[in-house]
Amino acid sequence: FKFSFLVNEFESTHMHTDIEFFYVIEGNAVFTLEDKEYHLYKEDFLVVNADKNHSYETSDKFLGARMHISYSELCSLVRHGMVFFWCNSSTGNTEACDELRELFKKIIYEEFI
Repeated sequence: FKFSFLVNEFESTHMHTDIEFFYVIEGNAVFTLEDKEYHLYKEDFLVVNADKNHSYETSDKFLGARMHISYSELCSLVRHGMVFFWCNSSTGNTEACDELRELFKKIIYEEFI
């Protein structure tokens, strides 16, 4: 996997074969996934599945984290031919991704901060 911190970032529309985990540590971001726009704030978490168009723009005082995981490696690891996440805390359905968000926060704060 590939992990990076984001500071005051902008990324134009793109897609990739990896799964992307996007987490807001401080500030806010406008994240566009396919044809929908989401406003993300502190501790919001969003997962972008493989081959989905997306872009984002962040506030001036933004700090976030992003992790890319190879879709094919994840499928091999879980021994399943198809993996799909439905997790976007900005939509109000936080129960669906609370466990995943907490795991991601643990990785950030215990390994990097």
